[in-house]
Amino acid sequence: MILLRAMQKAKYSEALSIHYGLGARYYTHFTSPIRRYPDLILHRMIHRFVLGESSDYKKDAYHFESILPEVAQHTSDQERKAIQLERDVSKLKSCEYMQDKIGHSYKAIISQMMPSGMFVKLSNGIEGFVPLRVLDDYYMYDEANLTFVGNRGKRYRLGDTIKVELLDVDLAQKKMDFGIVDKKNNKKVTKYENYRPKQKGKA
Repeated sequence: MILLRAMQKAKYSEALSIHYGLGARYYTHFTSPIRRYPDLILHRMIHRFVLGESSDYKKDAYHFESILPEVAQHTSDQERKAIQLERDVSKLKSCEYMQDKIGHSYKAIISQMMPSGMFVKLSNGIEGFVPLRVLDDYYMYDEANLTFVGNRGKRYRLGDTIKVELLDVDLAQKKMDFGIVDKKNNKKVTKYENYRPKQKGKA
């Protein structure tokens, strides 16, 4: 996931360039036209130019050359919108599922780090956030090593397995906050006295 986030977003283009990952000069993706409009465009071009179904090669070539820049830009934009919509729906449904489970504890893996806290992923695939302010110590964020280091020596690293408790679900913002439970003695790492759910907006 870190490598994927570090990469530039892929996009469709009418220009020939070397594939940034494969190093291939000639390439394309070919799946199902049910899934993606670029596949349908590609199928049409293969029928015209590879399978020899074009009745006027020059006319068809000019047609595709003229529309491909707009098609590439439009499909790139629509794919990003579709991905964002998929993420939003997943977050909303996760929050709806978890809204009656406040106070429940779960096994989780730390999936992402940032200065304000850490994202965790439960074993059922649901993701949420552990705000730094709910922890039991003052923690410094070591960005180079993706680690939180506490004054008393406690560390949280990317990929660590921890036990968390659901503190709050915000349907309007499609967010969930968790606290950390000490796995050794099954006690809360903090009593969460300083935790206050953020002011919820109107759904």
